[in-house]
Amino acid sequence: LRLILSNEFFEKTDTTAMNWRLMFGSFKLKNVSFDIQLPDDSLHLDTHIQTATVTNAETDFGKQLYHLNSLTLKASSVSYDAGQMEVKKAFDPSHITLQNIEMELDSLMSRNEEVRALIRNLSMQERSGLRIASTTGQLYANSSRIDIPRFSVSTPHSHIELEAQIPLHTKEKTVKYPLNIRLDASIGKQDVMYFTADLSDSFNGLYPNHPLLIQTSITGNVDTVYIPRLSAELPTAFSLTGGGELQNPMNDSIRLGDIHWQMKADNLNFLTKLVSNDHSLAIPPNMILAVKTAIKGTQYDAALRMKDEKGSLNLNAGYNTTTESYYANLNIDALRMDHFLPEDSLYALTATLTAKGEKTDLTSFHAW
Repeated sequence: LRLILSNEFFEKTDTTAMNWRLMFGSFKLKNVSFDIQLPDDSLHLDTHIQTATVTNAETDFGKQLYHLNSLTLKASSVSYDAGQMEVKKAFDPSHITLQNIEMELDSLMSRNEEVRALIRNLSMQERSGLRIASTTGQLYANSSRIDIPRFSVSTPHSHIELEAQIPLHTKEKTVKYPLNIRLDASIGKQDVMYFTADLSDSFNGLYPNHPLLIQTSITGNVDTVYIPRLSAELPTAFSLTGGGELQNPMNDSIRLGDIHWQMKADNLNFLTKLVSNDHSLAIPPNMILAVKTAIKGTQYDAALRMKDEKGSLNLNAGYNTTTESYYANLNIDALRMDHFLPEDSLYALTATLTAKGEKTDLTSFHAW
């Protein structure tokens, strides 16, 4: 089946609602292919279903209800292409090809703004080489909240677990749903390489042969957000810890916040290969970087501290999104520039820089 759509549509004159209700005890699809093309947008979606089995399905157009008890999908594929850009070797969101899709849903329901799903298993392989070995989880969402009691994704090299309760900002003030997010991830080097395959061989070769470990915990509600734990570590490269608090995040006039994090860098030289493959740029080891951000209404202030073996860099800066006023105070004390630019003649640098003004558009008459 092929469907070709145009961006031009005729004006709809018949507004009669179709209050149809369709019910199926079970049905099975085998060896079915269909594709959708939007030539004006250079979009192409090609789907092949080897085997699909659905039980106890119901569609009620009047109630906007769609429900099924189970769905089993085997040996299927999906190809998505958007635009005329050349296909990259790495994972490319404009050109996605999924093969060997296996899926088991125990239940799926959509009614107005309410969605419920139970995923027993989902596996697939992407064109780039990325393979999802297993996906399981539960999801419930409506206009007030999103609940994910459990969700996990595994590949041969990585594992991600997520639990979340996310309140949505609504006009209803009588009930404040809790905010709870817990994320644990271990992302192996091989899976990272599927996204960086088009970068330099030097970057991919120097990237540490260790998993990237991420742990995040967020609690609170729609009015107050606490971040008691934020950590990331790539052994031999860096370790990062942080936390903070944010009050009234949806109201920029009374928003208050304090977010801080600290990173200890061991060996980040693989990042320099994103800029140049020679040795003109380096990142010194044993460097400590700390950042503290304060938010008060539309005023954002940040303090950055960087320290290597002997030198230091201190930056205090702020910006107001309402007045567009800004300031920056930079102090550098005996920072060894040859550690960053080994082929340059610069050595220890001590400097002070101060900037203050309004309006970021320097061509504006009101800028100063």
